[in-house]
Amino acid sequence: MISDDVRLPLGEHCRIRLLEAADEEVLKGMFARCSADDVHLRCFAAMKDFPGKMAARLARMDPAEEIGLVATPLEGEAQEILGVAHVILDHEEVGAAEFDVMVRSDQKGHGIGYALMTALLDEARRRGFKAVVGYVLRENRSMMLMCGELGFVPVRYEGAVTYMRVDLTTVELPPLGVPAA
Repeated sequence: MISDDVRLPLGEHCRIRLLEAADEEVLKGMFARCSADDVHLRCFAAMKDFPGKMAARLARMDPAEEIGLVATPLEGEAQEILGVAHVILDHEEVGAAEFDVMVRSDQKGHGIGYALMTALLDEARRRGFKAVVGYVLRENRSMMLMCGELGFVPVRYEGAVTYMRVDLTTVELPPLGVPAA
């Protein structure tokens, strides 16, 4: 469900496309615009040079084991990333991939993360993954809610972290974006 035009709940639109190596500098800029609280919710701790390290890591991902998607505006700044979602092959569970997602702090609450995750789950299923898993801080209420809406179930608890899992062979994914009125 990668799309050139995704309608978000508030009537805004974005584009969801595959992440490319050429996105590194723009990703770095996106991550630099994320708050310390958002970095904590994503990484569970502070990380020195988070923007540079995370952008380099994603720009150099292994396409045989990973999928990366970015959300960009349809109009305006051509070199702008609003959010990113990523899965990497999970070597602990055959056929599973572990997800991570981050939306630029000033873009949260617009439905970008939900659209990215929906597209990512669909792309993971299309590429043959059987499940997607992830570790979510229980204090991250919006991520816990989104995971529940997308069919993830809590599998185990490790301190303040919940290990979530969705079975891609049985879950029915919602359509990407908001249906036209």
